[in-house]
Amino acid sequence: IFIRSYQNALNSVEFPIQIVVQSRKVDLTSYLASLEDAATKQPPGLLKDQTNEYIKFLKEILVNVNVMDKRFFVIIPFFPNVVTEGSKGVLSFFGMGGQTTGPAQDSKNYTMNHEQLSQRVQIVASLLGSIGLKASNLPTEALIELFYACYNPETAGHEHIKNLNAIGAKYITMRDHVNQ
Repeated sequence: IFIRSYQNALNSVEFPIQIVVQSRKVDLTSYLASLEDAATKQPPGLLKDQTNEYIKFLKEILVNVNVMDKRFFVIIPFFPNVVTEGSKGVLSFFGMGGQTTGPAQDSKNYTMNHEQLSQRVQIVASLLGSIGLKASNLPTEALIELFYACYNPETAGHEHIKNLNAIGAKYITMRDHVNQ
C-alpha cells in the first residue's frame, strides 16, 4: 500500500522533481568520546562496566562494518521566465539584466518567481506528508554542506560548516542585486 501511495503521489506532481539519496559513513568519534568521558565519571559498579562494554562493542562494530547514514532529498527545480518584457532579447535571470528593467521590476519578478517555487515546495511537502513522510526546506548551511559532501565524499564525514560568514566566497542574495 505504501509503494502504491508513493507512486500515486509522484504521478500527481505536474512539474519535474529529482530524488537524491545520499549515503554517508557515520562518524561516531565524538559520540564515543562522550561515552568514554561519561564512563570515567561514573562510580565503580555495574553501570560503569556496562558503559565500558558498550564502548568496546561499538568499537568492534566500527572496525568490521561501515555504519552508513542515508539521507533523501527532493529537489524541485524551477526555471523562471528568463526573457522579460523590454529586455530586447537579453536573457535575464529573475528579471535581472534587461536594459529597461529597474530595481522595482527585478524585485517584482523575484517575488513572483519565489512565490511560484514556494507553491511547488508546498505541493510536494503535502504529497509526501499524505503518505507519512516529513519534508522540510534545507537552510543555506545545510545546502552548502550537501554540495560539499557530494564533491568531497572522503572529507565530508568529519568536516562540518560551523559559520557561514567564515566562508571565503561571497554568496548573492536578492537584496544585493536590488541595491546595485
